[in-house]
Amino acid sequence: MTSYDSSVLQENADKLYSRASQLIASYAAVGAVFAWVAIYFLEPLILSILRLPATYSLIPLQLLGAVIAAILGGVWGYGKGTALKLQAQVALCQMKIEQNTSHLEAIEQNTFLAKLEQHLSQSEDKAAVASFAR
Repeated sequence: MTSYDSSVLQENADKLYSRASQLIASYAAVGAVFAWVAIYFLEPLILSILRLPATYSLIPLQLLGAVIAAILGGVWGYGKGTALKLQAQVALCQMKIEQNTSHLEAIEQNTFLAKLEQHLSQSEDKAAVASFAR
């Protein structure tokens, strides 16, 4: 049977934080590359729609598209990273609750045992008095 291990929560929280910090850069990079490639492949269509000569360079448009897509990708990555950090915080909170309340179980058990012993000793006293009265 599997038992509770708080180190698993800590390891996963650390991984979530690490992944969250990488998401902004990776989403921004993917967005920039995607925009650059999309404009590159759509260049003939864009040139024909704008009625520009085929020799016209769309590199400034590719750069602008890449920058805009990188910003949008970074914002999206930030949102995803924030969600991962929230998951990590929930796991850490659960771990902390367990750490702060684990000793209560032992206290409750000891209190229960003490009350049980007290009740048993009172019952024994009552039984002794009853047998003495007979």
